[in-house]
Amino acid sequence: MGLSALLVSTCRAMREPQFVKRVTEVAPRFFICRLTFCEIRQYGSRWQKNICNMAISSIEHRSSYYDIFDARGKKAKTIPDHIGELLGWSDRFFIVMRSGYYDTYDEQGKRIKTIPATIGNFVSICADQFIVRRSAYLDTYDAWGKKISTRVAR
Repeated sequence: MGLSALLVSTCRAMREPQFVKRVTEVAPRFFICRLTFCEIRQYGSRWQKNICNMAISSIEHRSSYYDIFDARGKKAKTIPDHIGELLGWSDRFFIVMRSGYYDTYDEQGKRIKTIPATIGNFVSICADQFIVRRSAYLDTYDAWGKKISTRVAR
């Protein structure tokens, strides 16, 4: 089981006890767990945790900017719209079309990968993957441009 799945499962299953004046009285209350995606990297012999990114809940086009909102509904980032035409977003990344290329961006508006549009026409996006249609096939790619699978389109 991956670390993120473990965090989600323990978050759902556990209660946070709230202690009252006497030690024998415990008033259990469920607590809300926010799902965040943290990047952990190893530097030398120690692990360092980077800033946790909150999941994308929506992206809105305002005048000449895109506003990225996190899971709490707060504006996480504002980026200029000259990066390209927004095609879609998931909770972890979004994809734009820019002059013959697909660009994928993370929650903080940083470019992940530039992929040529010759891979096909964009169809949909979900989690860490997006789907493009190439003639009679549907190809699935991850946010980093690696082809995951191919299947026949109906």
